[in-house]
Amino acid sequence: MKYVCAVGSLVLSLIVASPAMADMSNILTPVGNPQFTQSITQSGWAPLTSLSKYVGIRVVSPVDAFIDGVTGLAATVSGTEQYNANGRLVEAWWTNASPPSFSVTYELESLLGQAAAENPNSYAGLRVETALADVNGQIIVSRAWVFANDQSLAGVLGDDAGWLPISFRGWYLTDLTLGGANWHGGGLRGPGSNPVPAPGAAVLGLIGLGLLGWTKREAA
Repeated sequence: MKYVCAVGSLVLSLIVASPAMADMSNILTPVGNPQFTQSITQSGWAPLTSLSKYVGIRVVSPVDAFIDGVTGLAATVSGTEQYNANGRLVEAWWTNASPPSFSVTYELESLLGQAAAENPNSYAGLRVETALADVNGQIIVSRAWVFANDQSLAGVLGDDAGWLPISFRGWYLTDLTLGGANWHGGGLRGPGSNPVPAPGAAVLGLIGLGLLGWTKREAA
């Protein structure tokens, strides 16, 4: 019991001490209902600070999904754009701007020109990721979302997939790590950026070693 309390107190102190972690309940969460006009457009929220100088957006699946447009953010960071085989944008970073709300429009190549493009259920299974990077180009947080609309999430993702059982406008959070390491090692790629090992990971590693030593002393 003493070990559980110590760990719980440590985790709580880290959350309170970290301004980035303290704001995770709202950052990059879908804002408002998605709009459907031959595509799906969803707004998000990312206030401009030194920790959120850049906003990253990418599509994960299905394979024909792409980013059709982004509003509310400044210029694309040159060199961060990635395209699919048909020249469609699937990933990029943008310089953040004020106000803190932005919108992203996603489309599916298989639905272009079809009436089904206006049906919300046509986008069930769309998986996207958003992330924030600080003024040094270090990614501080990322979130992965899947759109299910009113369909069974188990049917969309599969029984073995993990997600939070809370829907945000039809979107479900599927990545609880929030660290950004899955974005090319945690560093923004582009001119002027110099990706380095995430300092948060190093701190957590030191904490883990300390806890390991503590548990060994307690067991002795």
